[in-house]
Amino acid sequence: MTTLVNPSYIRESIMKNKKTALSRSHQAIILMQQAKSFFESRQYNQALNYYTQVIDLGTTLNNLAYTLYMRGCAYEAVGNIEEACLDWNEAQELNQLHSLGVDCIQQALAKYQA
Repeated sequence: MTTLVNPSYIRESIMKNKKTALSRSHQAIILMQQAKSFFESRQYNQALNYYTQVIDLGTTLNNLAYTLYMRGCAYEAVGNIEEACLDWNEAQELNQLHSLGVDCIQQALAKYQA
């Protein structure tokens, strides 16, 4: 027996999923902005907290690469080079290109690679 599905139900379901994804993306951007503000004011532990929230929330690959790079920079600023390099390596594995063609991740890693 075939069950018919109301097309308006499908449309509502799709819109709900889009709103959830948009909401998650919007939340990630807000958290990234807050993290950047803390980083720029040298409140690195607060920045770490917000960058970690972005990663836990989930975001686009490009934003994830940026967030991992920046969290690595915050780890570096508090002297945790091991965690910094782990984040930079993970960001590099995402293979996202910087819009200006600058490989900031490789430059950061190069400081600590033998």
